[in-house]
Amino acid sequence: MIRLLETMYRRTIWFGQQIVRQFGEHGLTDSAASLTYTTLFAVVPLMTVSYTILSVMPDFEGVGTRFQDFLFRNFVPESGAVIQERLADFSNQARNLTVAGLAILVVSAFMLLVSIEKAFNNIWNVTEPRRGLQRFLVYWGVLTCGPPLVVGGILISSYLFSLPLLAQVDTFGARDTLLSYLPILLSSVGFTVLYAAVPNCYVPLRFAFLGGLLTTGTFEAAKLLFAWAVANSDMQLIYGTFAAVPLFLAWLYLVWVLVLSGAIVVRTLSLPRDPLDVSHEPLLVSCVRVLKLLREAHQAGKTVDETEVEAAVLMRFIDRERIFRVLNEMDLIAHADEGGLMLGRDLRGVTLLDLYLRLPADVNAESLARIEDLPQVLAALRRFATSNVEVLAHDLDGLLTEAQS
Repeated sequence: MIRLLETMYRRTIWFGQQIVRQFGEHGLTDSAASLTYTTLFAVVPLMTVSYTILSVMPDFEGVGTRFQDFLFRNFVPESGAVIQERLADFSNQARNLTVAGLAILVVSAFMLLVSIEKAFNNIWNVTEPRRGLQRFLVYWGVLTCGPPLVVGGILISSYLFSLPLLAQVDTFGARDTLLSYLPILLSSVGFTVLYAAVPNCYVPLRFAFLGGLLTTGTFEAAKLLFAWAVANSDMQLIYGTFAAVPLFLAWLYLVWVLVLSGAIVVRTLSLPRDPLDVSHEPLLVSCVRVLKLLREAHQAGKTVDETEVEAAVLMRFIDRERIFRVLNEMDLIAHADEGGLMLGRDLRGVTLLDLYLRLPADVNAESLARIEDLPQVLAALRRFATSNVEVLAHDLDGLLTEAQS
């Protein structure tokens, strides 16, 4: 029992550390700010596209307004009433645009989806986004299937609650209770699909679902807290009706912070367990070890399997991912046709400074003192720790050659 509690405690500490680390490493607040302004420009196009799609379906005629009211009533605090009215006006005007104007609006909506995919891929350390037809189909599916599904849920619930049997059940207030949980259900499903489908990699559905539930819970709590803060602030008194604009921006920013935080939780849940004897050396040194392994295999005319890298360089999974991302960006690693990894280019054109600029963390005298091998590399790094960057202007091939001799 005690061992189980110790394991749970260590796992919880590790989980919290990973979330905090990724929160800063991926620039979550900057991504949220960027998505906020992109959303602001894409809200009208998204509403216009939604109205247009709904108007094409005869059975959905006239439900566009109900769809909009439902979204603003359940997903935006009370301060969004003025914004809803203005956005509806803009959207109605946009529906009278020419084909070229509508095309620009659709492109604006697509740009929001591109920004979301980029932010999610960054969290999952995915370097290659979807391309071509695959990207178009995913985005078009979101734009065309999202609004009808939400409206369909509203219409189905309205139909069911109009049945005589459920009308009798409503004596106990069941209808209002069930309807109050509909937005929470839609939010959970929406966030789950977002976390499972948007990143250009495999995301376990169970982790996406847990992340969706967590994000929905924090979203509902944030909505109540935000409404309370607005009601008890002086912004309405100072700005009057203009207060709706900064409040709406602040709400959008908060929503994106919550959505991206949920993505980090899903990502952390998907991470494998780190080895117990993981190295605590700077990432720069671990990166040099990986390059040394690739260089030796290249000289022997062989390739390296990822399991060999894991065995030779003990590090956390997230650190290994980051190092491989840097090596891919610098074209220092390549995948052989028959499988395995190999050196991407000559190391004589790469310096320690090139690596340091991408992996600068923890390169100091204290962290370097525990390392006993790689003498030439460590000598340059130790001189750098007490002087300047010029001592790192040595090509890696020469340093690793001296280390072998």
